[in-house]
Amino acid sequence: MDPSRLQGASYRKDIDGLRAIAILSVVAYHLGIPGASGGYVGVDVFFVISGYLITSLISREIDRGSFSLIRFYERRIRRILPALAALLIVSSIAAWVFLLPQEFADYSKSLLAAVASGSNILFWSQSGYFDGPSQFKPLLHTWTLGVEEQFYIFLPLLLMLISSRWKRYRSTWIACLALISFAISAAGVIYSPAQAFFLLDSRAWELLAGGMLALNMVPAIRSAVGRSIAGISGLCLMLIAVAGYTDSTPFPGIAAILPCLGAMLVIAAGQSGSSIVGRLLSLRPMVFVGLISYSLYLWHWPILVLARMGLLSWVSISRHYARVILLLEMLVVSILSWRFVEMPFRSGPRVPSRRFLFIAAGVTYAGIAAFALAIMLTGGMPNRYSPEAAQIATFQAEGGDRQAEREGTCMVDSSSRSNSLDVKDCLREESSKPNLLLFGDSHAAHLWYGLSTAFPELNVMQATAATCKPLIRVSKAAPYCQNLRDFIFAEYLTTHHIDGVILSAAWLEADLLPLGETLDALRSLGLKVYLVGPNPSYDEPLPRLLVRSRMKEDTSLPARHLVRFAWELDNEMRRLAVEKQLAGYISLVDAMCPEGKCIEYAEPLVPVECDGNHFSARGSIVIANNIRKAHGLPY
Repeated sequence: MDPSRLQGASYRKDIDGLRAIAILSVVAYHLGIPGASGGYVGVDVFFVISGYLITSLISREIDRGSFSLIRFYERRIRRILPALAALLIVSSIAAWVFLLPQEFADYSKSLLAAVASGSNILFWSQSGYFDGPSQFKPLLHTWTLGVEEQFYIFLPLLLMLISSRWKRYRSTWIACLALISFAISAAGVIYSPAQAFFLLDSRAWELLAGGMLALNMVPAIRSAVGRSIAGISGLCLMLIAVAGYTDSTPFPGIAAILPCLGAMLVIAAGQSGSSIVGRLLSLRPMVFVGLISYSLYLWHWPILVLARMGLLSWVSISRHYARVILLLEMLVVSILSWRFVEMPFRSGPRVPSRRFLFIAAGVTYAGIAAFALAIMLTGGMPNRYSPEAAQIATFQAEGGDRQAEREGTCMVDSSSRSNSLDVKDCLREESSKPNLLLFGDSHAAHLWYGLSTAFPELNVMQATAATCKPLIRVSKAAPYCQNLRDFIFAEYLTTHHIDGVILSAAWLEADLLPLGETLDALRSLGLKVYLVGPNPSYDEPLPRLLVRSRMKEDTSLPARHLVRFAWELDNEMRRLAVEKQLAGYISLVDAMCPEGKCIEYAEPLVPVECDGNHFSARGSIVIANNIRKAHGLPY
């Protein structure tokens, strides 16, 4: 975020208070605090604020004939770069100590992207904001800086061009560009969600919305009553989004109107006088949080990533107290960053000169970029670990054997075309063997290799798609998933006389009701149905846990990170299988954790899981062999 104040304009405390609302929403969302499931909209509030402040500053100076690009970028550098540089240096030290080789190599890409103001482009290429692996990327949050910094490149040039040639139509130009960007965002949410989320073309309208306020394109609110109504309405709109949105809400697009309009109303309410909300936001605690909001945004995410990696010793305490401690740590670090890193470059008797600032920024960022390139060229500097630990870590590097899961042919994802399932190969039937269809999401795909190997007498076909549970009734699903479901349920199973279906997915308790309906529908077709239960999972990648257990000589460490949810759900699904009189229930809890102790290695130095909950190729074989011993498939 770039929460810089307007220089040379009257300072508005309520805008700092609005920043407090934005940053607290983001932090609460990332901490998983109840009631903040949509707290990510705080980013959109920041965008509106930044657009308002920066457009106000540039347009005012252009109108006075005093605008200077050099001076503008000097202010941006003073405000953004010192704290960001400190974050990148400290994060790199932590990454050197804690990240596995491939993680470190991936980190180097994000480090280089942050230096080049292109984090949003990098993370767009690596897919979504809410995917599991993203939770372990220390610089993921710098995507917002990429959006804003790219906006800062284009906006002054655009306003200078418009003011020199079409000043009468400045408002029209801004409004048209905002509408085009909004249309891209609304369409992108449907057709390319990651692009809509990360890239400037679909986010520019949020910054331009603030710009429209700055250019007086929105009528001023003159009456005190009107300002209070606008402020209260705006605050309510933002809070509704914070409390009501979830990770499954299509975003940004139309859903982003709520927080952006809310921020606009609050800002507009304070343009021509005071209001109830303005006075609330101007309280000293709110203003102070707003002042440190940039540092708090920068530091909160890396601290949270360290906690998720289990690298903070207090993570074993209750979740409630862990959140409190995390928040206190974030606040302390942010206050120190604001006071000793941000402020010395902006005010005081020893503010660095422009020349020193530019040289220091160039040298610092060149050094960081050189370090990032060194990490990339060495493949994450694997010599930091023993050969055994480095070998274990390689299983996390690729996220498993994608070839064994037949990704791209029999395992469909968002990057695949809707008809990319290779029907001839994936659903090839054999007359000499029983034909069983393995149907589900990635938790079905990682079983295919093992089942095909452990049961050579069976022809195990595969129809799987990422995050696509094999359920007939689902409220929302990605197009590639819905296409696969429609094909399997409505076409394939009704026209092909196969011997049975194996259902597997990353099940949740909420799936039990629609799963029961799906089982009834399949049995009505005369099919034998085998239900695979949830597999035991870890709260972080198993290879990482195994490496840490070797380094600490603590063999019990992985077991302490097991998520116990699978055992509870396994019992419920076993009862459901009996109730529906299925052909068989396959307990992965039994297969992976015989006699209560979970298998961690498929063979020496080969983890049974490649992340927190997906089997490696050889792990899949071990689990399938255990299934054969314990359950078999009574076809």
